[in-house]
Amino acid sequence: MILLILASLFSGCFGQSWPNIILFLVDDLGHGDLGYTGHPTTSSPNVDWMARNGQILTQFYSGSAVCTPSRAALLTGRYPPRSGMYPQVLYPFNIGGLPQTEVTIPELLKERGYSTALAGKWHLGVGEGGKHLPLNHGFDKYFGIPYSQDMCPFLDCYEGEACDNPSPWAQSTHCPLYQDDQIIEQPIHFPSITPKMADWSKQFVIDRVEEQIPFFLMYSFHHVHFPQFSSSMFRNTSLRGSFGDSVSEMDWAVGELLATLQELGTLDDTLIIFTSDNGPRLRQQGANQAGDAGLFKCGKATTWEGGQRVPGILHWPAKIAPRVNPALSSFLDILPTLISFLDGNTSSLNDILLDGYDLTGNIIYKDPSPRQEFLYISQNREKSDSGIDALRLKNFKAHFRTQGNEHSVSENDPDCGPGPASDHNPPLLYNLEADPAERFELSADPKYKEVLAEMINVKERLEEQMEWAESQMEGTDSNVEPCCNPECHPKPSCCTCH
Repeated sequence: MILLILASLFSGCFGQSWPNIILFLVDDLGHGDLGYTGHPTTSSPNVDWMARNGQILTQFYSGSAVCTPSRAALLTGRYPPRSGMYPQVLYPFNIGGLPQTEVTIPELLKERGYSTALAGKWHLGVGEGGKHLPLNHGFDKYFGIPYSQDMCPFLDCYEGEACDNPSPWAQSTHCPLYQDDQIIEQPIHFPSITPKMADWSKQFVIDRVEEQIPFFLMYSFHHVHFPQFSSSMFRNTSLRGSFGDSVSEMDWAVGELLATLQELGTLDDTLIIFTSDNGPRLRQQGANQAGDAGLFKCGKATTWEGGQRVPGILHWPAKIAPRVNPALSSFLDILPTLISFLDGNTSSLNDILLDGYDLTGNIIYKDPSPRQEFLYISQNREKSDSGIDALRLKNFKAHFRTQGNEHSVSENDPDCGPGPASDHNPPLLYNLEADPAERFELSADPKYKEVLAEMINVKERLEEQMEWAESQMEGTDSNVEPCCNPECHPKPSCCTCH
């Protein structure tokens, strides 16, 4: 009842009731993996429909090139080092997680009368007694798996068929399915998980609309992360093999939510954001088990464009005009922009040190974007080695340090695969407006001398402003691995419940 009263009292910056909000976050989806971005054999009709009828962000960047730090940046509007979400990703046995002191999107929306829910992957920690799970960071409801499916044994990926690859985590605890803060299934039957997530999400939406409570739903897919999996509806239906099957199933789930909103008469009044947590895993492209960065260089876990330039779509017919928006934008900007949509300004955020910008003027009124720079910080950076690997400043990008990664092994580019880091003095310089594929290096050209000097100065200034919190990746304990029968023996085989 209190939520109903709050929802009726508040109104947004446009003088009408606040929108419902759905954030679709796909895992490891590359910029070139969708129909609307040009892939010739991908089937993504529902996402493509949103792109045709929404605003396409063509220069949209994830918060990091790997899962955990990227998701932290999205929810907090802050570069990952500020929250300690570095240098890599959290594993089931890590003690740490997103600190309770971080202010998140769902926490801010709850203060404004929203009902909040997360379906799918979390990957910001579990911790002792589940203290880092979503319900402790502003979500009212949670239905999902707290980390990537490759962090537990691959027991089944397809109905009646073995997975494409053997599991490297065969001796680990099985993947758990949480409902709120309780495990309701362990191990997970992956071929059925996407339909379950879609049904749960649809019911959450239906219930909130019937109760007339504004809602925020974050649907965080396990697709299209390796290993690939899909239900029998989509197995062997794509020309792209198992990867294409998983893209198709992801797109189907998006369509299920769109259809539900349409049936409820609330599609036009719902702000939908669609994006990916980082660039694609490029390994095993020949086996149709890898993503595609499109024209961008390299992929996941690198600071080349393919690692962090991701799809971005905004769909809100009531307020956002369909168009292609080339403005520089990022995950970091989602939090302040949402609050500006609701409050009319971001003054309530003045006590939070944010790295995001309010893009309301750009998105709604086509004003120039206030974002002029973007920082790329490698997943391998430690606090003792803190620094910026690359800097985007307006049209130019300077690489001060580069390093490939095993996830981005590519037949076409030796820079993408694993190897030692390379420092560059002078930095590698590219004009992304003219050369988004980073093919033509400009630092030796005298006419870019002033550009290089400016980028070096900006880098040094921004590094002085960047606060590196203690890493939350330190410390492990097998006892924090989720188990539905925590006192059972022997583990992990006894962690089984349905």
